[in-house]
Amino acid sequence: MEKQRINQKILCKRMDELEMAISKLNPLEASEINKRLLKIENMLYAAKDTLTSQEAANYIGISLSQLYKLTCKSKIPYYKPQGKMVYFAKKELDEWMRQDHYPVITQNIQSNEV
Repeated sequence: MEKQRINQKILCKRMDELEMAISKLNPLEASEINKRLLKIENMLYAAKDTLTSQEAANYIGISLSQLYKLTCKSKIPYYKPQGKMVYFAKKELDEWMRQDHYPVITQNIQSNEV
């Protein structure tokens, strides 16, 4: 019984220390940490060949709802093994995002020299 109280005391002390450490972070540091974590998270997609629905939505920059609409209408390539979870091949998503290419139109600027 005494051992459990000691563990609870240690746990409370550690929680207090964590709360103090977090409170010492200024908002800019917390914001910078979040930005770096997001960047690392986004870079992890580069290491995978097959993505889940959530990962695919994040990868191509659309909502999960929009992704499901595209799969329902068969407007985006996807895989549904055994009729359950939906998966996406990253290479096919890249190709899909590159469809309907519009070339750059350059204007020739002619100078009117007098």
